[in-house]
Amino acid sequence: MMIHSKNPILPKMRISRTHELDTVGHSEQNALEGDRKRNLILNILEELEQRHPNAVYEYSKELEELWTKDKMLFIRIAGFTVD
Repeated sequence: MMIHSKNPILPKMRISRTHELDTVGHSEQNALEGDRKRNLILNILEELEQRHPNAVYEYSKELEELWTKDKMLFIRIAGFTVD
């Protein structure tokens, strides 16, 4: 999960489902840790959507290009005010 923000202190946050113990001997632990991280990500997304229902919670190449090209326009289209 990648979160982009207009906050200059923390403009980007990345959360990954992968786990360091990615070996055959630890496959059960990896599955459990992957499930734990997946649930964490889903909980974060639920909380964000409750607090900021106008934010964009999807990915597309077009959205990525707009974000890269014109972040302020992207933020306005998402329904947020730009300071």
